[in-house]
Amino acid sequence: MRNVWQVSLIVVVSLFMIFLIVFSSYSNYISVREHVINTEQMQLLSQVKTVSNTLERFFTAQKHDLEILASNRMFSLDHMAYKENRENDATWQQLEDYYAINSQMLHSVGLIDRNGSNIFSVPTSTDFQLFKMDLESFGEKTRVSVGEIYTEDNKLYINIYRIIERNTDQELILYSRVMLETLYSSMIQPIKAGDKGYASIKDATGMIIMHPNQDDIGKNVLEARANLYPDFDWTELEEIVHKQLKGEEGVGIYHSVWFSNNNQERVKKFNAYGPARIGDDFWIVNLSKDYEEVVSFLKVRTYTIVVINFAIIILVIMFLFAYYRMSKDRQTLAIQRKLSEEVQQLNDVLKRDLEKRKKLAEELKKSKDWYEMIFNSSTDYMFITTVSDDGRPGYILDVNQMVIDRLGFDKQTLLAMKYSELIKEDLKVEGGSVDGSMIIENELITSKGHIVPVENHYKLIEEKGMARLIMVSRDITQKRVNEAALRRSETRFRKIVQQVTDRMVDNELIDRKVSHLAIEKEQFALDLESINIQLENLYKYEMQENQKKEALMIYQSRLAAMGEMIGSIAHQWRQPLSVMQMVFNNVLDAFKHGELDEELIIRQHDRMTSLTRHMSQTIDDFRYFFDPNAKVNRFFVSATVDKTLSLLDDTLKQKMIEVSYKKREDALIYNFENQLSQVLLSILQNSIHALEQIHEGQRQIGIIQSFDGGFVTIEITDNAGGVTEEVRNHLFEPYFTTKSSIHGTGLGLYIAKEIIEKNFDGMIEADNHNKGLQVLITLPYKEEVE
Repeated sequence: MRNVWQVSLIVVVSLFMIFLIVFSSYSNYISVREHVINTEQMQLLSQVKTVSNTLERFFTAQKHDLEILASNRMFSLDHMAYKENRENDATWQQLEDYYAINSQMLHSVGLIDRNGSNIFSVPTSTDFQLFKMDLESFGEKTRVSVGEIYTEDNKLYINIYRIIERNTDQELILYSRVMLETLYSSMIQPIKAGDKGYASIKDATGMIIMHPNQDDIGKNVLEARANLYPDFDWTELEEIVHKQLKGEEGVGIYHSVWFSNNNQERVKKFNAYGPARIGDDFWIVNLSKDYEEVVSFLKVRTYTIVVINFAIIILVIMFLFAYYRMSKDRQTLAIQRKLSEEVQQLNDVLKRDLEKRKKLAEELKKSKDWYEMIFNSSTDYMFITTVSDDGRPGYILDVNQMVIDRLGFDKQTLLAMKYSELIKEDLKVEGGSVDGSMIIENELITSKGHIVPVENHYKLIEEKGMARLIMVSRDITQKRVNEAALRRSETRFRKIVQQVTDRMVDNELIDRKVSHLAIEKEQFALDLESINIQLENLYKYEMQENQKKEALMIYQSRLAAMGEMIGSIAHQWRQPLSVMQMVFNNVLDAFKHGELDEELIIRQHDRMTSLTRHMSQTIDDFRYFFDPNAKVNRFFVSATVDKTLSLLDDTLKQKMIEVSYKKREDALIYNFENQLSQVLLSILQNSIHALEQIHEGQRQIGIIQSFDGGFVTIEITDNAGGVTEEVRNHLFEPYFTTKSSIHGTGLGLYIAKEIIEKNFDGMIEADNHNKGLQVLITLPYKEEVE
């Protein structure tokens, strides 16, 4: 048994260590993963903001450059020559220089009139009809602006404009033209987010304008994904795009496919997004990154740690089993030696036991023979019978030799008969028990029909769980003859006495009778005094026993209340303990991050002091309630009610029970405060248990306290539906309860009644009231002990 216990212990410890390692590894993985994901999301969002700021600065710089170019002196001279129709003198060299400097980012730079006709462009271009849409949208106060995105030769472009001499016949518009593909390759495409991540740009309508996959440019992102992969669920992407179109910034996680993944394998992706203000509208900057790429190294690290830990555990288990095997072998050798010695001892014991068994068998045979001799040598009739279900003697199981000789039946015939066939009047065994006996007169019938009057002595016994009846019948034929003779003699004696009484009335006889009566009276008085002494001793004994029972019931009631109170304390301590754990964690984190200073330590110390003070107060309240040495003292009734309610505060909150306490007038009384608290606790706990069965509506308990100068009354009412009249009549009886044996002892209200009536000289009543039960406590006002 010990070996099994050791193996079980090793297995249990091993399983616990495996569980602990798996649980701690998984918890650590989850914690680190969340931290890494949050950090990665912040980095992605920071990159998006950087890209947005870069785009905004680029367009701002372009507008600023056009402003500078328009204010250039050489440009102004060329403009003046153009206005004076000296086109040959206007070389526009500044535009060519500007383009040469910014040719890597700009597609072209030029000058057009209000109708979109080309005046000058670098490089030379002839199609300016696409500019008219932007020109028509210029407002009256527009001077420098960014145009709309347009398509030319399957490429996307956007223009930056600077108006020169507005509202004149010589109104000119200076522009720079940007190809979005060039902008993407130089500013957006270099942005990387891991091995697979990429950046893309959408306009305010959700149309893709910059993307590494050229086939997606110009398409709505949701429509493009749904058309390309119709079997996938794009709900997560729709939520992210909806936020993007509202100009929000953030990071989302959704399931998608990479644009280069032709096998349609789904992946989980991060998507950081933010608005870039371009002109009067905004673009949506997106940065996508593979989710698994972020957490894969954590998984590998976690799996590696788990494998290493498992290897260590296996080695430890192998060592323990090897050690256990060696110990078991040593124990086996020792056990074998011990068993050999024990076998030898058992052989000796077995020999002695066999000898004892032989002696016992001989003694048993002697006892059986002795029993049969006594049974058969008795001069009385002896029967052993079964007992029927209705309490009457059944079949005869055994008889002695006297029955066979006197009744004239052989033994086999008797064992096949019922006892009722041998008696004149059937009888029912009443009042007998296994430990008792009774005597009944009856008449047996012999085989020849003769009647034998007998006096039967019956005794019930139990044999192998079956009831048996032993009957000893004594022949009372001579007794009945003697009784008849006695009755005749008594009749004759009474006649003689009557005659003598009538004739002899002399004084001497009268004196002797009076003296005889006086002696009998004195003897009767002595007997009566002896009986009174015995009754007095019996009364004292019963009083002591009742006091012991009452003390036991009070102790049981206190234990039941203590169980309820321990549960309440557990609830009241759970939250402070959780907060204390948080305080310790905060101090540890501050120490690890170098943020632990005197101010933090003082603040956390004050917080811990408050928590421990609260927990200590809870224990003090508990000790006060169960103080067996509590003495009579002055106390306010309302304070006792408040203390009792505070002990049940967590239980009431947990059961969602609302308590209303109205104090019409308080009273300072002199008595046992903790006993009154016990009474209130028993009544309130009964209401709580009853309200637990109510599943609809608000659970309520109402307490009203009043004082009229002579009596203090406490009225406790609930809305748990009340009790039946039968239950109400037994509420204050000991061991009466409507709860299960687990939740109730049936002593709470009985002890409450005993305390109120005996210790407080008060009265307690219970009756149905509205939708529940009302308990009314009436206490006489007592200022001091009499």
